Amino acid sequence: PIIEKLTGVRVTAQAWGAAAMAMVGAAILELSGGEVPGIGDFLALLQPVMFGYNFFRTEQVMRKFPDQALPISTIQVLVCALLGLAWTLVDAHGVPDLSGLLAHVQDPVFDMALLWVSLLSTAFILVLQSVSLGKLPSSEVAVVFSSEPLWAAGFA
Repeated sequence: PIIEKLTGVRVTAQAWGAAAMAMVGAAILELSGGEVPGIGDFLALLQPVMFGYNFFRTEQVMRKFPDQALPISTIQVLVCALLGLAWTLVDAHGVPDLSGLLAHVQDPVFDMALLWVSLLSTAFILVLQSVSLGKLPSSEVAVVFSSEPLWAAGFA
């Protein structure tokens, strides 16, 4: 809602409440360990802000191109893949040894998990997200997304 407010969009009290709950929830999860907060905690607290920005921008693009959810989602998946690759290269100080990973590729359980995570948990969800952001304000979609930890805890 902060980004919407800065751009002149009317923001409901419900959206402000949801944003506050999301930030408080992230803070509780990250800062309740009793240790001094570090860069990882900062990045985790930045996550709701970046999700909000992504929702806001996707909403704008979907309003402009309402029948382009699949191409928009494809770009998002490619960006995720490229950022993941860049992170891996930086973290491993170059190309990591993939021999251990290649051994797992022949395991059907690993293959199914990889398909589930890549196709359903990422690509399909991004398409649904794009479609919903073409029909609903990003602040309302953020309310649904901020409840995700509750659903995860409920199904765990």
